[in-house]
Parts: sequence; structure tokens; C-alpha cells
Amino acid sequence: MAINVGTVPRGGARATEAVETAAQGATPLGTATGAGIDLALLLAVLKRRNILISGVIVVITGLAILFVSQLTPLYMAESMVIVGAQREKMLSAEQYAQSMIPDFYTNETEAAVLESRDLAEKVVRRLNLVANPLFNGDLRPRKVSLMHRIAGWTREWIAGTPIEPLIEFLPAEPSAPGAQYEGMSKEDVDRLVFEQVTSAFMSGISVKPSDRSRVLTVRYTSTDATIAAVAANAITELYIADQLQKKTDATTRAGRWLADRVEVIGRQIVQSEKAVDDYRRRSGIVESGGSVAMVQQLAEFNSQLMAARIKRAEAELRESQVRNLQRSQGSIDTAAVVLENPLIQRLRETEIQLERKIGELKTQFREQHPKMQLAQAELDDLQAKLKIEISKIAAHLSNEVQLAKTRESNLQSEVDRLRQRVIEQNEIESHLRGLESELRANRQLYETFVGRLQATRVQDESSQSADARVISRAIPPEAPFYPRTRLIILASLVSATMIGIALAFVVEHLDGGFRSVNQLETVTGIGALGLVPNVQSLLRPGTYTHHLVVSRPNSLFAEAIRTVRTALMLSNLDRPPKTVLFTSTVTGEGKSSTALAIAVMAARSGQRCLIIDCDLRHPSLHTQLGQPNATGLCDYLTGNASLEEVIEIDPNSGVHYITPGSRPPNASDVLGSERMRELLEHLREAYDMIILDTPPVLAVADALVLVRMVDKTVYVIRWEKTRRDTAVSGFKMVAEAGANIAGIVLTQVDARRQSMYEYYEVGYHQKPSDNRPLAA
Repeated sequence: MAINVGTVPRGGARATEAVETAAQGATPLGTATGAGIDLALLLAVLKRRNILISGVIVVITGLAILFVSQLTPLYMAESMVIVGAQREKMLSAEQYAQSMIPDFYTNETEAAVLESRDLAEKVVRRLNLVANPLFNGDLRPRKVSLMHRIAGWTREWIAGTPIEPLIEFLPAEPSAPGAQYEGMSKEDVDRLVFEQVTSAFMSGISVKPSDRSRVLTVRYTSTDATIAAVAANAITELYIADQLQKKTDATTRAGRWLADRVEVIGRQIVQSEKAVDDYRRRSGIVESGGSVAMVQQLAEFNSQLMAARIKRAEAELRESQVRNLQRSQGSIDTAAVVLENPLIQRLRETEIQLERKIGELKTQFREQHPKMQLAQAELDDLQAKLKIEISKIAAHLSNEVQLAKTRESNLQSEVDRLRQRVIEQNEIESHLRGLESELRANRQLYETFVGRLQATRVQDESSQSADARVISRAIPPEAPFYPRTRLIILASLVSATMIGIALAFVVEHLDGGFRSVNQLETVTGIGALGLVPNVQSLLRPGTYTHHLVVSRPNSLFAEAIRTVRTALMLSNLDRPPKTVLFTSTVTGEGKSSTALAIAVMAARSGQRCLIIDCDLRHPSLHTQLGQPNATGLCDYLTGNASLEEVIEIDPNSGVHYITPGSRPPNASDVLGSERMRELLEHLREAYDMIILDTPPVLAVADALVLVRMVDKTVYVIRWEKTRRDTAVSGFKMVAEAGANIAGIVLTQVDARRQSMYEYYEVGYHQKPSDNRPLAA
């Protein structure tokens, strides 16, 4: 075994500080090395806990396999449907591009239709699933669970006993198939069963709309692969058939309604035509447009009336001029209408000549002259003629005025008559136009509905396809999708491995004892002198471990003792220790056997070695040496015996020893006396090594009073068994007492298991012959 001494603090204060510092920074697994993680130590933890990890893996994986084996395999078949396929044929290129954009609401709506109960009921009827035991539980054979069987057996066994009322809490036996339908009519039973089968069928339907296309994926899950495929195909087929049927029904209803409307509108056209003809007949209208001719005629008469009014006004003006001329006896030169008469013009010319002649005669003759009178008589006669002619003109103008007035009156009457005729004709034609407009509207509506009816019939004959089509039919799946056996087992294996590893580290963390030198040095801060293997299996009754040092000097145990002794000697090269104290935390740690084995090893090496059993309460040295505990240390310290009387020699090993002797009432005071100090000083002169085997520090304080009297103190800890906190507490007590600690020895080490905690091979020095039991 390699020697791992390390830097051992010297002195009580320094040792205490080392223990406290190491305890605060200790890691439970002893894997911290500086600032990193020691991968080798982690792997060592996994190696020494491989049974635990393997057990966890086997148990969890086994449970997973058992769990998977109890699950019912489920098969999933899927069919794919594209919606809006028929509309693509009726769209232009631009409209088609727009229609290719997925419509979220359309996809979701069609998905809801595919999952609807109405469609599911049609599939149930088509596939006759009421007669299929997979969906109709009443057709499946009744299965009685183990719990119900146990309950039934218990009832049979306890029936008739006084404790029978106490088992009423046990579950009752399941009722026979059909018992729940008692008291119901056949129609109600059939309806209820059909609803239950439909609900069971719907539980396996799932529809997934695509986010980027108009494709719907219809999936059906069942315990039967064939049923899954048949159901998925039936859903899509009936969905398309239902679409086509609804489309056909809608077209038929539209055609029937359009035909009814065409018939109604046709009757309305006949009635409108009859109303037009009847009104024409009653109104005497042969053809339309009569009011236009009347309006033209009325315009002509209005023009004539205006002309007549003008002529009448002109006639009245001329008559008025003539009447004014007659009344005023004025000159006719002012009356243009009179001057326009040729006779008047001649008479007026003659009158002017006579007036000029009379004027000339006045210059020659007097008024009574006959020539003057003759000329005047001619003028008067001429003027009388003018008046007569003017009267005739006035009478003529008066007649013209009357004629103009008569013509104007006649024209006004005719205009009024025509105007009334036009109004009446307009009313007649307006009503006729209304009837004719209604007739035209009915004819246009008739033509529109006839065209739609023909288009509907053409569409009904030419487009016998649904708006959706199947692009992928479902086929029976070859393997179930649930449970995913390989994935579950793989996941359980990985999980079990992780749980096992975690549990291994947890167990390692909760492990209260020391298993390696690294752990020991990390927790205590003190170097280890060595590890002493457990050789109890090699010992026969009546033999002890120190016998192996004599009988098997090359054994693993002897090599370990030799290592500890060498490390002890090297703990102070300048002044090798002569007095060495061995102590431990609690009893049963192998302290006494280790101390005796080292003493025997020293004696076998030629040193003069003395071992003193300082455990005055529970001595064991004499038992291991096979000697009585007669006179001993206590007797010497109390003055009841001499030194020569208490020192004995073991004939087998040559070791000198002192037993405790009689038991004092105050062992600590006796061991801590000045006489004990003087004894050690005296023995130092006579022996090369003096070993003190003291009691555990947590039991009594005997060792604490001796640690300052010796050169070195060796602290013994039992491998794996002694709790770390307990060991640290005891070790701290020893350090605080001022002990000069040489190091720690791990005893009763399982060599095979301990090799998993160290880098080196513990059993390097072990030979096959060393495993033979020691002879008695």
C-alpha cells in the first residue's frame, strides 16, 4: 500500500484550526479538488455504487416494460382531404391565386363538420358499428376484475357468519350485459345504444387543419388497425357524399323555386297583356302616340289664334283712327288707313287743286264773285264726297273688326277643346304606359328567371362533384402509434440511469462514514498514516489480528501495519517519536488491536517496544495476549507494585506489555498524575517505542489527560462505520487538548470495496495464500 502522510499540523491549536477549516470546506463525496471536480472520483462513486444503479435501472425499466405490456395498443389511420376543389374550376387565374390562400375560418369550419355528431351518426349507420363489439360494450364478453373475484370469494366464505354485515363495503359484482336497460322500450334501448356507440366512435376522431394549405387531415384511432383505416375513409367519403347531396338538394330546391316563379310570372304577363288590350279597347286607342298629333294640331291653332288676335287688333286700330278722324273733323293726311284708298287719294288730289284755285281766285275776286262761289261750291261738294267715302271706309273697317273678333273667338274655342283633348289623351296614355311598363317588367323578370332556371338545370347536369376531394386514402397501419414501446423503454432506461446515478450520489452524500483517504483528509485536514484491512474472516476462534504479523508477515494486514508504523516513524525525521498514544472516537474501532499489531511489528523489527493498556475501565490487551489482568499500571501508579512486577513479556511476539491491573475509582486522576509522567520518562530510557492504548475520547477523558505526555498521538477511525461528525468531534477534542497528532489510521477496511475509492490498488501486496484462514 502506498503511504499518504501529507502535511500534518503539529500542536493543539494548529490541529484544531486545521480540523475546523477542513470541516467547513469539506465535500461529502470528497470529490472537490481545488476549484474543479475530480472526474476520476466521480467515476469511482459510480463504480462502487454500480449495484444500486443497476438495481434501479432493472427495477424501473422492468416496471416500464410491465406497464407498456399492460397498455392496449392503439392504431391511427389518416386520410387527407382538400376543400374548395370544385370552386377552382370556376375561377379566373387571379381569382384562383386568391383562392389558394388558406382561409382559417373555412378550414376550422370544415374540420368541425368532419368532427360533427351528425356525420358520425351516418358513419355508424353505414358501417353498422352497433353490431361491432369494439364500440358496443354490451356485445363484449363480461370481464370480472381480480378485486371483484376476491370480493365474491370473501362473500361466499363469510356468508352466514356473524361478521357478514362487515363486508358490505366490498364492491358488488358487475351487472350482466343489458341489465341497465330493464324497464325501457325497445325503441328507447336502440336509441340509447346508438347514442353510446356514436359517442364511442366520436372519441377516436381527430381532424387537423393545415396552417398553410386547404388540406384537412382526418385521423381515426382504434385498437384495430383495419377499423381505424375503414373509419377514416368512411368519414371522408360520407363527408364528400354529404357535400354532394347537399349541393344537389340545394340545386333541386333552387330549380323548383325558379320554376314556380316562372309559372307565376307567366300568369302575371298574361294578365298584364289582357289589361293593356282591355284598356286600349275602352279608351279607343288604336296606336300609341295620338297625343303627339293633338299637341301638334294644338300648336298650329295657337299660332292661328295669335295671328287672328293681331289682325283683330290691327283692324280695331284702323277703325279707331277713322272714327277719331270723323269725330275730330281733322285732316285726312293723318289717317294713313284713309289715304291708302285710291278714291280718297284722287279726291284728295282734286281737293288740293280746288283749294289752290280758290286761293288764286281770292287774290283776284271777292268771295261773292261767281267764280269764287263756284269754286267754293265744287270744294264743298268734293269734301262731302270725301266724308261719304270716309264713312264707307269706317263701315268697312268695322266689319273687318267684327270678322276678326269672330275668327279669334272660333280659334280660341278650338284651342280650348284641343287642350282638353290633349290632357285627356295624356292621362289615357299615361295609364296605358303604366300597364305597358308593368307588362315589360314582367316579361324581363320572366326572361331572367327562365335564364336562371336553364342555368340551374345546366349546372345540375354538368357539375355533379363536391367542393372537396380525397387526396390520400387511409390504409391500415402496420404498427401501433401508442404505446411507443421503444421510446418509453428508452426513456425509462435513460431516466432510470439518471435516477440511479442521482440516488448513488445521494447515498454517497448520506453515507456517514469515511471510505477513503481523500475523504478523511478533506474532512479533518489531517493526513492519514495508512489503512488497516479487515481480516476478521481469516481469524479462527482464540486468535487475534496481531497473530497475522507473526504468522504471515507478507500478508495485506502485515503490510498495512508496517506502512502505518513507517509513516509514524517518518512523522518526525529529526526526532522519531518514542511515546505514541492510540485513541479513537468510540469503542469497537479496532484501536487496541491496531496498537498491539504495531507493537508486535516493532518488536519483530528488533525494537524494544512496550505497550501499556491505559483503558482502566474496559481493558482488552490481556485478553488479546491471552494473559491474566493481575498486577498492572494502576497498581504501580498507586504504589502497590514495582515497575518490574507490572511489566510482562509476550513469549510469542516478544512484546513487553503492562496491563491495567486493579480498577481505580478515579482513573483520570491516576493517569494524569505526576507519577505517570515520571513513568513515561523512565521508560523512554529503557525502550525504543512506548505505545499507550487509551479509551475512546467520547467515552471518557482519560486519553485527553495523556496526550501532552507523549510525543505523538495516533487517531484511529473505523472505515465506513464511524460517523464523520462524531469522528470530527472526538478529533477536535484531542486537538484542543494539545495533542501532537501524527495522523489518522483507518481500520477494518474492506480491501475490495475500498479500492473503488482510491486511485491505487489496495490489494497490491495481497497474495492468494493470504486469504487462507489463520490456524488456531
